[in-house]
Parts: sequence; C-alpha cells; structure tokens
Amino acid sequence: MQDFDAILASAENRIFLERSGMATRCRLACQALAEERSAVVVARNREELHTASALARLFIPGLSAADLDLALPVWERPLVVMPRLRDLKDRDRWSGRTAALYAFAQGRPRCVVASMDSLIPRYMPRDFFASRSLDLSLGMDLSPELIIGQAIEWGYERVGMVTRPGELARRGDILDIFAPGYSRPVRLEFFGDAIEEMRLFDAESQRSLHNVQELTLLP
Repeated sequence: MQDFDAILASAENRIFLERSGMATRCRLACQALAEERSAVVVARNREELHTASALARLFIPGLSAADLDLALPVWERPLVVMPRLRDLKDRDRWSGRTAALYAFAQGRPRCVVASMDSLIPRYMPRDFFASRSLDLSLGMDLSPELIIGQAIEWGYERVGMVTRPGELARRGDILDIFAPGYSRPVRLEFFGDAIEEMRLFDAESQRSLHNVQELTLLP
C-alpha cells in the first residue's frame, strides 16, 4: 500500500478509503488533519465508533493536552465525535450533536468521527447558527433575564441545580448554565447587568474548576 503522504498527494480535493482497517483509516485521517485538511471517519456500528474514537485520540498529536483543557469547547478541539442517538429524548446526546454541528458550521479543518446512523437524519442548514448563537464574555453588559429568556426559547430547562446539558439555574446574581460543547457547566456572576466572573464548575460537587473568559451559548 502507498504511504500516507503519497495517498494525500495523489488527490487534489477528496479521497475515499473504504476497505482498509480502522487503524489505517484513522492514521490517514490524522495525517490529513496535520496538512490542514478535513477528514471524516465513518463507523458501521457502536463498536467501530468506539474504536475509531480511541484510535483518533491516539494518533492526533497534542490531543491529550486539548482534552485536559476543560475550558476548550468542542469546536476548538482537533477531533469531533458525533454522538449516536438511540433515544430522541436523550438530552445529553442532542447536546453533543448540536455542538458537533456547530463545529462543522465553523468550517475549520478537523477530524470527524461518526457512525453510519449519523448520516441518515436530515439536519439543519449550515447557516442555522448564524442567528442562533450567543457569545458571552467577561465584563459584558447583558441582563441575566435576557440570557435566561433566550436560553429557554432555545430549549433549555430551568431547574433548581444544574447537573446536565441543557439546564440552567439562577440564584440571585449567579446564573449556572450547561451549554452544548462544554465539558462542564459554567457559572456566571453578575454585578448589576455586567458579567463579573465566569468559571467552569463540577456539577456534582458544585465546586469551581477553571476560570473562563467567554462562553458561546447554543440551542
């Protein structure tokens, strides 16, 4: 078999590799990613999806460091894994899919791992997020009531304590929200309408983990 550099050099735009093993496909995908090209690895079933995800994480340089950065949202990482959707009411997986689709809409070179059943549904158009995302940053003046109203319109659920993606809770000047694409919920502290502090926190212990400068809120 040709080496990976020769395979990538032999095609100007697209390469389709079907019958090689998953390790070979993942290695080629990661090599393409290193050359600022995009790659999609399609798995036939759940087992192949887990294998492809593990191999991609193994082969992509520096991915472990990116995974350890809790403040880094999915669309800023070199690898996007499209979660399988076994239950239409599974909010965690819908959250993961929303983040993955937003990552695709950004058009940045990345490695995508998805199962065949992810290719079947009909998704929203690429410009869907143009009017359906809200960027929040430290020091920004924006009423917490406006953020809550927009989040609820986008499908978030108001709860007493945030534990899962798609939930939000408010206690006085503190707004907790678990947005798609983030590994942890984010706690916003307000002084009036100004965002004074933003930090990731652990949903179980409610302890702060990492300060962040910005948050992108998605449906």
